[in-house]
Amino acid sequence: MKNRISFWNKILGAILILVGIIPIYLILCIYPFKGFNSFIESLKWAFTESCDKDLHIIGTMCFFTGLIIIINDRIKNNKIKK
Repeated sequence: MKNRISFWNKILGAILILVGIIPIYLILCIYPFKGFNSFIESLKWAFTESCDKDLHIIGTMCFFTGLIIIINDRIKNNKIKK
């Protein structure tokens, strides 16, 4: 039963990380081509002036939530093995 829960935690974490990567991809690959002089300028635009800033906030939350789920699962598995 614990292996099944661990498996689904890893799947959920991976899905959340992939969902969170989409806004990061947009910032890194698409926004610099909009004529910004620097990466920091494109980050400021993405989180303040863009129409889809909610997408970035939600994506960032999903990314870190996925990381926390996977790290938490790994820590629990290490404690159980000892």
